[in-house]
Amino acid sequence: MKCPKCSHENAEGAKYCSQCGQNLADVKDWPSLLLLGWCGSLIFFAAAYFVIGYVGSLLNMEWQARNYAIFVISIIQSFTFLVIPFAIRKTSYKVAAFIMVLIYIVWTVVSNVSSIINTYEISSNY
Repeated sequence: MKCPKCSHENAEGAKYCSQCGQNLADVKDWPSLLLLGWCGSLIFFAAAYFVIGYVGSLLNMEWQARNYAIFVISIIQSFTFLVIPFAIRKTSYKVAAFIMVLIYIVWTVVSNVSSIINTYEISSNY
């Protein structure tokens, strides 16, 4: 467990920092809270996809409008993955996680933009 005052790495379960004596009992487990919030956001986005897909078809929403809505939600969802590196304690793993998340965000944006361009081209041909 890392001391919030001096950043010294202490043994898990330590009550006080062995370097500066800081009380470690009040330190919050932020990685667990971040991951819990991230999992909650995934449930929210799954519900949003359902509403756009299923309810949109019930309301006779045009497929292009549904594609644009899904595009926006998927871009927002990809940015929620930025929470994951903050939950990782080891610096080298944190850097690797940031790189992987940024690659995922770029891939999501590029694939969705190309999907929107294809949607536009298909709808303009009709």
